[in-house]
Amino acid sequence: MLQTVGIQPGLKEILERRAKTYTPDPLEQRRLVERTISSSCDDPDLLEGPSLENALFCVMHNLVRAAVRQASEDREKAPSLRVAQRA
Repeated sequence: MLQTVGIQPGLKEILERRAKTYTPDPLEQRRLVERTISSSCDDPDLLEGPSLENALFCVMHNLVRAAVRQASEDREKAPSLRVAQRA
């Protein structure tokens, strides 16, 4: 898949190292790398600019920000479980 869009070999490993800064979970790291690659393939305009590596880091960062935002919104919508305080 990486060669399809002309992404140089080794870049996936760079993304894998970068994903470690967002999560310690290896499964989540792989998912984040794959989502980053997929998003980049779906919209190659995201990769415009002088540095492909930095453009991919920005795509990854934006995916993480969107996931955090969504999780926060989901928490706000969920009913709160409050323990009744005894008087």
